[in-house]
Amino acid sequence: MEEEILFAVINQTSNSCTIFVWVLAQLFPKAQFIYMHRHPIDVFVSAANMADTTYWYSYLNTPTDDEVLDFIISQYSIMMRHYLRDRSLIPDGNLIEVGFDEVTKDPMVGIIYQNRCILRCNDMSIKSSSYV
Repeated sequence: MEEEILFAVINQTSNSCTIFVWVLAQLFPKAQFIYMHRHPIDVFVSAANMADTTYWYSYLNTPTDDEVLDFIISQYSIMMRHYLRDRSLIPDGNLIEVGFDEVTKDPMVGIIYQNRCILRCNDMSIKSSSYV
């Protein structure tokens, strides 16, 4: 019989996961949390690219470049403030913080980083509350 382990993968570029760590910790108190972080400049470049390529679909009024930059910076600040405050709600030993560079360089760490909700690792079923 397989043992099931619940993993909540939190990607720094996903505000919805990062801001709601407190909710995930309450919903899944025994879960193993994996927080994947990136260099702030890399996060900024990614967010700026997303704003440039996708946000315009939802604009009712086109913001200035400065307003978009202010939005990106404020969202990052809010996200990090929430994460740094709420990670203490995760029980000791249930949080792994890993750098994006580690995930892309080390194949054993990289197994975490797949766009799937169910991963297989060492003959255990690992279920993720979100994908990265």
